[in-house]
Amino acid sequence: MFSDDLIKEFMEFREVNGEKFTWWSFVNYKYNIEDALSFLKFFNPEIVCHESCYFLKDSLSLDSYKGWKEEFGTDLSSIEKMINLYEPKDFFIINDINDLGSSDKNKKIEAFAEALCQQWQVSLQERYKNIPFQVQLIREGEDLYITMFVLR
Repeated sequence: MFSDDLIKEFMEFREVNGEKFTWWSFVNYKYNIEDALSFLKFFNPEIVCHESCYFLKDSLSLDSYKGWKEEFGTDLSSIEKMINLYEPKDFFIINDINDLGSSDKNKKIEAFAEALCQQWQVSLQERYKNIPFQVQLIREGEDLYITMFVLR
């Protein structure tokens, strides 16, 4: 998924505590059950259906839907792609780490986006077996986006 050394704090703890310090140890030290439950919801998003389109529950805006429906008409997959489109770095805009160099931060966002894309795909396939969801990572220059839509 990504190299351990991408997370500096984990590596510092491992250096002090030795090889017995694992990712499970790090999670135990750093996070609580509410953090874990929040991330479980985040990595296994809820889906809502609106007018034969499928949307990530937390990204659906009916105003936005109306605008994209005007543009794409009956192309439901394109409507879904646009409504469900998100820039992974924006998930962390409030808690942005200011002391990271741009290259280091971009590597972390890239690793996160790739893992999120994989997890959403697996989660959606498992929970919605009869709906051919497609999760896509889109790279445009230095910008990175994730989206979800149904293959029709």
